Amino acid sequence: MLTPGEKALCEGAARLELCDRARLEAFGEDRVRLLHALATMPIADLDPGEGTQTFFLSPQGRIQAFCRLYVMEDRVLLETDPRRRAALQSYLDGYVIMDDVTLEDRTAATAAIAVEGPGARETIARALDGLAPPAEPHAHAADGPWRVFASSLSGQDGGWIMTEAERKAELLERLDRAGASPASASDLLRVRVSNRIPSFDEDYFDTNIPHETQQLQWVSFNKGCYVGQEIVERVRSLGQVNKLLVPLEVEGAAELTNAEVLFDGRPTGTLTSVVESLEGGARRGFAILRRVAVEAGTDLLVDGRTARILPWP
Repeated sequence: MLTPGEKALCEGAARLELCDRARLEAFGEDRVRLLHALATMPIADLDPGEGTQTFFLSPQGRIQAFCRLYVMEDRVLLETDPRRRAALQSYLDGYVIMDDVTLEDRTAATAAIAVEGPGARETIARALDGLAPPAEPHAHAADGPWRVFASSLSGQDGGWIMTEAERKAELLERLDRAGASPASASDLLRVRVSNRIPSFDEDYFDTNIPHETQQLQWVSFNKGCYVGQEIVERVRSLGQVNKLLVPLEVEGAAELTNAEVLFDGRPTGTLTSVVESLEGGARRGFAILRRVAVEAGTDLLVDGRTARILPWP
């Protein structure tokens, strides 16, 4: 059975508070050049009003952060999980040497609310007097005190809105009048996992390289040098990783008492972000498994129950 928040995410328009998610802004003439030299995606190719998602890596190719990044006329906004707030600022600061780049933490000074679900865009437009997320993924537009971004955490259609912190109550009131229903973090988790959207620090970690996450759509192999690029390219061209992140479904709706994944009777990984499937009758989550288990795709057990690997969306 769906909660009201899950129902809104799947069938209508749900609002999600994102105020604790980190929002850092980069200013200065060298901001785009610096971020382009660090990110796995080609930031220099983006015009104001465009954006992307990207990894930031260590020199050893390990993931340090996964961000939603947006280019504006006079700044670049980086938005990420609150657990990466200090680490991301420290990482970026470490590469600002002779560059004209200033980083400003705008998390407390701004408010951020997402609206996601099939009716999200129309709901945002009603709430903001016609302003809606652009059609292009990760594009953004502004009007008066509101800036809207075409991006989603749940995998549903929609976007998120940023404004000054003192306008948060007004924004929530506008969204409620427009028909957005509140959804919780647990509602978001269940829909995100059902849509097979993994999350950094929950399903993969700073011990992983991008190839292990199977999220290589956020890695460019054509942009040239960036931090960690040598390792990324070497793995792609010369070798293969020994473990892979996969979405998993476990038979039976009962709670799992042990999330260890067994392959051929032996431990091969641990299930993360465990939820009941939206359809019921099964549990879903993610696991980083040994490659041999992923390639076999059978003989997987979790808590004595059969598990199967799901395709990526």
